[in-house]
Amino acid sequence: MDFLDFIDSVQSIADGVLFGATYALLGIGFTLIFGVMHKINLAFAAASIGAAYASLLILAGVKAPPALVFLLAAMCGGGIGALVYLVGFRFIPLANPLATLMSTVGLLLLIDEIIVHTTAGVPLNYPALFSDVIIRAGPFNLRGDLMFVFALGCVCMVLLLALLYRTRLGLATRAVSQQPVAPNCAASALPTSMSSPLWSRASSGASRAR
Repeated sequence: MDFLDFIDSVQSIADGVLFGATYALLGIGFTLIFGVMHKINLAFAAASIGAAYASLLILAGVKAPPALVFLLAAMCGGGIGALVYLVGFRFIPLANPLATLMSTVGLLLLIDEIIVHTTAGVPLNYPALFSDVIIRAGPFNLRGDLMFVFALGCVCMVLLLALLYRTRLGLATRAVSQQPVAPNCAASALPTSMSSPLWSRASSGASRAR
């Protein structure tokens, strides 16, 4: 392998890691919903995309910096995620876990149709943070927007671990997901809607990845 091939290989690995951070943010949401809470939510991707489009539509007539659009997308993601939980999960008995399969399929189709009709089926350009920043380290180039997403993914992962293992909400969530009747047997006073905050956080993080 000559020097140019070595440079191309290192550059490809760096680009792969930075691009992969986008999928890592989505994976954090999947981890919370599918892995921690053991819920089937087929509307997860549609909710994150809907949050991204909602932030653009809200600010369509207002000139706003990309950072504001980015934060608004996270807020919209949390709101849509909470709505998905309320409509598709809140009133379904725990004895029928597969019922959420059908309810979230319906929400998936509903959100997709709302997006299509609102945008007339035309993709919208989403502003990127630090898109004009290029860091050059010798023969290597690192994009600023991808480095920002990578740093954000690392921060979100740390916050996720802290939430699950350092807070009462995380402890209760893991206990209920592993054995729903265990907290009652242990006389733990857990709110019945405890998964709603995690649901909002999951969708909020995914919308930031968009």
